[in-house]
Amino acid sequence: MVTSSETLAAREIVETYVASSYSAGDILSVSSTAGIAAGDTLVVTNGTASQKVVISGVGPGVGLAASDLRFVTQSGSSKGLANAYAVGSAVKLLHEVDTADPVSAIITIDQLYRFEIDSLVNQIHFG
Repeated sequence: MVTSSETLAAREIVETYVASSYSAGDILSVSSTAGIAAGDTLVVTNGTASQKVVISGVGPGVGLAASDLRFVTQSGSSKGLANAYAVGSAVKLLHEVDTADPVSAIITIDQLYRFEIDSLVNQIHFG
């Protein structure tokens, strides 16, 4: 997947925190649900353990409290996280490029040669 610099620049950093200790179930209470929507992928971490989840519901529109997130784990088969998370554990929105390999803007040998020539010309000081 190729991501343009415009897409990267438009990314919004979304980070919140666990507001109520989590030990079991498919609902996570966070300090804010702003910027999080159903279908988003989040990582929950306490600095030692972390787990990725896919959000299936956010807030009161789906029968949840305003600060609740309903999720499924990455495998989609579990209804809970593998670890308990204390108040203050980080919850971060993952973007497509956070897990993708970097993509080179240079694909052909011709493009590589042109880049090298441009690089050399840009280093000449005309003064």
